[in-house]
Amino acid sequence: MIAALFTQAHGGVPLVYDGPDPAALVAEAARLTGLTADQFTPQALDGLLTAPTVVVGDAVLRPCVRDLSTVSEVRADLARAEAAWLQSALPVAVDHLDLAVAHLGCLSEVVDRGVAARVFQLRAAVLAAHGSPDLAAVEARSAVSFAPETPWPLAFGDAGAAIDAEVRAVSPSVSLRIVPAGGPAGPWLDGELVGTGGQVRDALHLLQAGGVGGIRSSWLAVAGEATVVLPTAFRRPALDAIEREADRPALELLVLEVLPDVDAAYVSWAGGLWLVARTDLGPNTTRLAAPPNVEPISEKKRPKRR
Repeated sequence: MIAALFTQAHGGVPLVYDGPDPAALVAEAARLTGLTADQFTPQALDGLLTAPTVVVGDAVLRPCVRDLSTVSEVRADLARAEAAWLQSALPVAVDHLDLAVAHLGCLSEVVDRGVAARVFQLRAAVLAAHGSPDLAAVEARSAVSFAPETPWPLAFGDAGAAIDAEVRAVSPSVSLRIVPAGGPAGPWLDGELVGTGGQVRDALHLLQAGGVGGIRSSWLAVAGEATVVLPTAFRRPALDAIEREADRPALELLVLEVLPDVDAAYVSWAGGLWLVARTDLGPNTTRLAAPPNVEPISEKKRPKRR
């Protein structure tokens, strides 16, 4: 029924597959579901694994839209900004700090956490000196997120120091989930390897992930609970996760969030067919056909009574 409604509303239900020719898989899915072959839209796994990062929840991703940069460029921007700060040339300092943030958001290498923290500390100092404590606190939260062990620089003034202390007194309390879970090769959040995610501050964070072309960076503005889905971080065969209850939630998010405007989709894997659907309680997967040599759950033999 879910698939039928989806077909009526969107003109075709996706069939996610991994292989060279989906014709036979579409025909088998049509036989099992009662839909016609032309009511399916084959979606190759490769298309999902090369899709852009998707954010679900109360956060916004800001991908790099300019040339890639290096940490050396950020250090140079910061040095110019600090020189302007010491000369009380606040507008000039702001210009160089804005450029530093732009370079951070397009880094092609893992960020230097201390350098990034100092950029945001100086941004907080400038705003505090300008009489904008609330905006200064936003910048201070990003600074502490990058390097909580880095103290407030004395040269950046007492007004900013007081705001920095207030920010540090509040523990991170926003839940951020990363899918799939990271490993030694990334992704990185604010310069730290991130696994499944955790509690973060409501702030601007730097998300970095590896790919075929190397490391790519994006700003992630987090305001509340959110999930980041990184399609390029999934490893083939990927679709085999549909058979494992523990790994299935990550695949469900890949299917439902990466495909545009999808409320339901079929997944064909190793001769089996599954329906992945969005519900009020979250993603739900139903097996329509078991893979070969796998006894359907409903037909498993019950243990004999003694």
